Amino acid sequence: ISKLFATVWDLPLLRARTILSNIVLKVMGEDDPDADAGGNPGPKMQILGNVALIPLRGVISMNVPDWIKAYGFDLVDANDIEDWLNQALADANVELIVFDIDSPGGWDLASIKLFELIEAANKKKPCFAFCGDGGDMASGAYFAAAACTALYAGWYAAGVGCVGCYLAMLDDTEYWAKLGI
Repeated sequence: ISKLFATVWDLPLLRARTILSNIVLKVMGEDDPDADAGGNPGPKMQILGNVALIPLRGVISMNVPDWIKAYGFDLVDANDIEDWLNQALADANVELIVFDIDSPGGWDLASIKLFELIEAANKKKPCFAFCGDGGDMASGAYFAAAACTALYAGWYAAGVGCVGCYLAMLDDTEYWAKLGI
């Protein structure tokens, strides 16, 4: 099942297993839909003194339905990050915004949206990104974080960098025009 899920969604096998195990644990009787498979509260922005800590954890997606968020499928919605970022910018006490990242990346459009949001926010308040030991800040997550003032990673971070999302388009207009089509 993990292999099929990973293939359809183009995910690493380990990520697919994590998502599927969260689904199974939730279906098997988790009582708190706001908690993850381990019973820990789902990721939310925290304001600690004058620092807004915004979690960016899981596969970056956009327009994720609430019922999927409730089951903790290891996804992060770019729209949620946008809401939290706007809250942090509106709070006069917040002087620094820190993104706590553990993400393999995700949808390119969602990552581009985050890059643009963080770039605009960074002009108002300094934004930093952090990836702890064992975490990922790869592909689209790294791309989004690149708009920060600085990126920090734990010595044993699993994967940092590797911006590899792009969309290649073949423009064969001239070829067809030469054939008279």
